[in-house]
Amino acid sequence: MKSNISNHDRSRAALTLGCLLLLGSIAHAGTVGDPQHPDLLAASLADAYSHGDRDITIAPGTYDLPSAGKDTIAFDRWTDTKVHARRVTLIFQDLTWAHRPVHFNRCKNVAFDGAILRLAVPAATQGRVVALDSDATGKFCDYQVDTGYKSDIDPVKCTFDVVDQHSRVLKPGTGDFSPQSAEPLGPGRFRLRFRGDLPAFAVGDWLITRAGGGSVLCHVDESENVTLKDLTLENGGFATLFETGGGGNHYIHCRVTFGPKPAGATENEIVSCGADGFHSTGTSRGPDIDGCRFEGVFHDDCIAIHGSFHDVVSSQDNKVVLKNGVNDFAPGHPVRISSGKGFFAQANCTAVEDLGGPDHHVQLTLDAPLAVPAGSKANNPDRCGRGYRIVNCYLGNTRSRGILVKADDGLIDHCVIDGCGMSGVSIGPEYWWGEANYCWNVTVSDNTFKNCDKNNDWQAAVLVHGDGAIGNRNIVIKGNRFDGDYGQYVMNIQWTDGVHITGNTITGSHQLPLKNPGHVIELVHAHNVKLSGNIVSKPGPSLGSLVETGDDTIGVVNNDDAGIRRK
Repeated sequence: MKSNISNHDRSRAALTLGCLLLLGSIAHAGTVGDPQHPDLLAASLADAYSHGDRDITIAPGTYDLPSAGKDTIAFDRWTDTKVHARRVTLIFQDLTWAHRPVHFNRCKNVAFDGAILRLAVPAATQGRVVALDSDATGKFCDYQVDTGYKSDIDPVKCTFDVVDQHSRVLKPGTGDFSPQSAEPLGPGRFRLRFRGDLPAFAVGDWLITRAGGGSVLCHVDESENVTLKDLTLENGGFATLFETGGGGNHYIHCRVTFGPKPAGATENEIVSCGADGFHSTGTSRGPDIDGCRFEGVFHDDCIAIHGSFHDVVSSQDNKVVLKNGVNDFAPGHPVRISSGKGFFAQANCTAVEDLGGPDHHVQLTLDAPLAVPAGSKANNPDRCGRGYRIVNCYLGNTRSRGILVKADDGLIDHCVIDGCGMSGVSIGPEYWWGEANYCWNVTVSDNTFKNCDKNNDWQAAVLVHGDGAIGNRNIVIKGNRFDGDYGQYVMNIQWTDGVHITGNTITGSHQLPLKNPGHVIELVHAHNVKLSGNIVSKPGPSLGSLVETGDDTIGVVNNDDAGIRRK
């Protein structure tokens, strides 16, 4: 018996070696992979590259990739290589946060095209409101998780959103909510009670929430000029597409979308991504996002681009000490400093000294002395993704923002942005997240905004915002079409010097009731604003004036004929 087992093990080893040799010989011919042996795919790709192949094709088929205890498909320091994966589906079983299904690490001039990438488990669960009623305790709803979706949840610890039963998109006037209590009624069935009135859902509407799911589906890490083209990405975890450091990468005709029904499910998936569809942080050159589609409900922003703030510990003359930031600054780079009490300045870095310590303090020497007040934050605008380009994309149906950008020299052009819970495009920093920066030279042009700001608040279809300083510069909003957007404002412009709003058409805004009349354009802490050729038609009953100016708004150039007018 012992001898038989030994012979069997030797046979398996020989077969595995034979497969590797066969895959290696195929790799040298430019084609790798065998769907019958998915666990060998990563090794065959690495073998092909190590043998000098720079134009590699993955054999068509579905690869069900098991957990490997590390990144599943790792392109580590690859250069000048193309990987083609037409008619290839890669299913990733590893949901560990520390492991990436696909990881481009310190690559340069690498292209990957054609594949379907899918996490094996959805990042959310979904179910229906099956009853609305009340008892001696108060009003409640009964909630039934859809068959086949994750049901072992604690609803009180979940944040829910409402999806309309007819349209399968987020329902206006609802937003995020959590129940005060949840009583189990059976498998996947709960009685939910809330503080105050019930949210604005009806029997048959879906409630969705994050549950399960895995890591970033595809991570482009400290890489330059990586091109991802014609990829379909399903069941995204946190940030379906994620880039960190490096820069100048391209995302062409990619599609972030639903996965297939889970086993045993009768309803199609509603949620395609557990958080951001695309997230970029700390790049020297921003991404080129061209012709991409983001569909399905998103639990966070469809596209987010930013850098990092660092707290100012102390300053004297031209020396500034920051908490962290050793890797974010270099001689010759700009340093942008601001505070929540109005201070804003920029200088150039001439020297960087790592002071060490538990908080990794760094001292910057600047080319000019600055009287930096306490509580200020600093950032390098060359590490925020400047020069990004988002064109010809379709996105929306997210509980958060469609596009959230915090970088200079950006273009958002010819996109359709439909059904965002908050703003369609959000421009500016967020101190509370530590995400930088104020934005200079951003153009939002020839886009279509539909049904944005579904939460019916102040976020607006286009929001330019700040944190106490007039730090945004030269924002152009031109030639856009705004159709049926909700909320107080269609455009809300804050903390900005230099704004040109021109040639936009605004139709059917302000349809839902508001506590106070809304405005098409809100200007607060806005300097040097020029309005020209904007036309408003068919507004709803909640519209007040076309333009409202608030605190510290100066230099507005507007006349009834050329500025903004009702048709």
